[in-house]
Amino acid sequence: MIKVKIQLYAWLEKFTPAGEKIFEIELQLDSTVLDLIAKLNLPAEKVTLIIINGTQQKKKAILRDGDEVKLFPLIAGG
Repeated sequence: MIKVKIQLYAWLEKFTPAGEKIFEIELQLDSTVLDLIAKLNLPAEKVTLIIINGTQQKKKAILRDGDEVKLFPLIAGG
């Protein structure tokens, strides 16, 4: 098992447990961001930006113990 720190942004925040801004979750070894998204019951197609330890990553990225993951939905701007 591994533990990763998660932070959700914008409207994804409503999926955080007990309204916590940053929380930890346990995953199986060699889990991907897609596995994490599924475990959090997030709509995978709506997660458009993934930052792991300060670097942009893809949904197929493998997570490691202690990773810090930030997930963002598409955010419109002007």
